[in-house]
Amino acid sequence: MDGTIDELKGFENHVATIAGYWLDMLYSHAKDISDKELFKLISERRTMSRMLSDYGEQKSTSISTAKRLAEFLGEDIIKDKGLYCRFVIANVPRDAPITERTIPLAIFQ
Repeated sequence: MDGTIDELKGFENHVATIAGYWLDMLYSHAKDISDKELFKLISERRTMSRMLSDYGEQKSTSISTAKRLAEFLGEDIIKDKGLYCRFVIANVPRDAPITERTIPLAIFQ
């Protein structure tokens, strides 16, 4: 990289191409990609380093997701440490804390 005008224009064109791709994705409501790919793009992933019971009354998106997974898939899912949580965050109810708006992806699969 030498910082020339041509190099900067090339960089700008590359950024514009990428931005155009994502704008098209938004405007089309992601109709051209699979649900699996969409969830990969919009979800968050966390691994719980301890068992759920070790967190006590703490609140976090991972803890809420783990509790919902247990409701959905059974208590056996949360017995071990290292639980992998994949979730999306709902935008409603807007006045609820983010920790209360997590939705495990396992519900959709």
